[in-house]
Amino acid sequence: MKKVVYIYAKMLAVAAMVFAAILCLAACAEEQSEPVIEIPMLTPGPTPTFVPEPAETGNDAVLPLQNPVPSEEPITGIQPSGTPDISGEKLIALTFDDGPYGEVTNRILDVVEAYRDQNVHVTFFALGSQVDKFPKTVLRAKELGCEIANHTYDHKNLTKIPTQEMISQVEDAADLVEQITGERPKLVRPPYGAKNDDVYATVKYPLILWNIDTLDWKTKDTDSTVAAALGAGDGDIVLMHDLRHETAAAVEKIVPQLLEQGYKLVTVSEMFEAKGIELTMGKSYRKAK
Repeated sequence: MKKVVYIYAKMLAVAAMVFAAILCLAACAEEQSEPVIEIPMLTPGPTPTFVPEPAETGNDAVLPLQNPVPSEEPITGIQPSGTPDISGEKLIALTFDDGPYGEVTNRILDVVEAYRDQNVHVTFFALGSQVDKFPKTVLRAKELGCEIANHTYDHKNLTKIPTQEMISQVEDAADLVEQITGERPKLVRPPYGAKNDDVYATVKYPLILWNIDTLDWKTKDTDSTVAAALGAGDGDIVLMHDLRHETAAAVEKIVPQLLEQGYKLVTVSEMFEAKGIELTMGKSYRKAK
């Protein structure tokens, strides 16, 4: 009996030694293994971009445009070459309403730039709503020596809206142009050429109309636009619209032909100044004669 007990005791001792050895090996393996790296979970949606709060500004600060269009080409830094003395010259003012429209207006400006050595300048009666969309085009026109004038914010008939809205239509557009170019428009062309006593009393700018209407917006035809514009003479104001490529194509023909006929192509303000005609508020002008 004693022998059996001895055998079992010996077996238990061996088992205990084996178990202790296994525990020792396991502990050593755990100490030698590399630490576990915790991998972060992917964000279920895009990480929000930080948008800084606008800085506080004074009442006279110029605020940036809220919705500029980034698709336009960068400005090349062209500076106007200036206009020499043109008193006594034969002058015509080419004017464009309802823009700017990026590609069309820039195509017209390409013509202006091509004849820069002959001091070709034109006048854009711009809508505030379009100025807001194409600020770089507006600045390019200004830098090429063109005049940025006012055609209201979004082309409402001034004779059919309340006085305060009339003021907002004109001044909101002027604010945008000044913000971009640093110069407030000096002239207004009322949409549709519509005017009455209330408009004269409320709009604190000279009203510029036209005496040569190419009807480009209606015909959408390059040749008829060219023919109408070439009928202009000294002191005339020609109406076009920088809305369609047919008009831009017409300008590519009109400018060299008028130059060949000995005309100087100038802004409205340049023409009236050269003719010695003072532009005053409360009056409208169809030509500089």
